[in-house]
Amino acid sequence: MSKKLLRKGELVNISESIETTLTHNVVKGQGGHHRNTLNTSTHLTDSLKAGGIFYDVPGGDLESVLREIIARFPLPEGFDRESLLQLFMARESLGSTAIGDGIALPHIRFSGFPAGFHAPKNLVALCFLKQLIPYKTPDDKPVRIIVSVVSSSVAHYFRIFRQLSHVLHDESFRKILAERQAPEQILREAKRLEKEAHDE
Repeated sequence: MSKKLLRKGELVNISESIETTLTHNVVKGQGGHHRNTLNTSTHLTDSLKAGGIFYDVPGGDLESVLREIIARFPLPEGFDRESLLQLFMARESLGSTAIGDGIALPHIRFSGFPAGFHAPKNLVALCFLKQLIPYKTPDDKPVRIIVSVVSSSVAHYFRIFRQLSHVLHDESFRKILAERQAPEQILREAKRLEKEAHDE
């Protein structure tokens, strides 16, 4: 597997998050926005468990793939997923979130989940695509893996990207991704790297 990824500092700062909220029809039948205050973990492994690890996600371009990913997010019934897709695409229009070696990290900051829905501080979905998709990338390689991130605040956004930077620059973790290993193995290795970073 090629080692040509953006440097750690570049990965953490690949973009400024959009400061935005959805319109009042985020949840059908409800008006207004409600900030989720559940004190959940910001660790990468917990965020991955919340968002999910998916294989053979279909789609021929970024928008269709993101629509499939958002369809897999554990969101409440009636949630307006199309508006969430529009946020992702608006962020992407500001600049590509591809980091090289066939990996992209589309992400948004969003705190407009409905009252009563206990969303994690970071929702991370690791998705292995069914087919390569064209993408503006630093090494001109098409994308085969998407790590999609929804963060509830700036602080949580930067925390999760520091963790992602650490694991994506680890050779053993990238080997696991290249081999599309089982979720249990991916989570085990992510947990090991979390502990390693904490002990440094």
